[in-house]
Amino acid sequence: MEKRTSGMAIASFVLGIMSITSWWIGVGFVMSILAIIFGVIGLREVKGSPDQVTGYGLALAGFILGVITLAIGVMAMVFVGIPAWHIWKEIYKEIYREINIQMLSNSV
Repeated sequence: MEKRTSGMAIASFVLGIMSITSWWIGVGFVMSILAIIFGVIGLREVKGSPDQVTGYGLALAGFILGVITLAIGVMAMVFVGIPAWHIWKEIYKEIYREINIQMLSNSV
């Protein structure tokens, strides 16, 4: 009987590569979570029936790429996203304050 490659392992690997190349646009976050989930399922599938299913390396690589992308996304959100959000919040407060001052001075 010929061995088949686990579909979950292939999906995990493909999603892992796609997530690492697109982490900066936000879609990589979802893809990394799917790569991790499919990687775990693929690893279990290969370990459960090693005489029928191959793809352990693909599943492991997809899992690792998913974890790396997830870590990069979380670090980017903490070190870039949150400070940027606070800066923009202050800028918008200043803009609205200036608009209110303009409106008050025009109405008088």
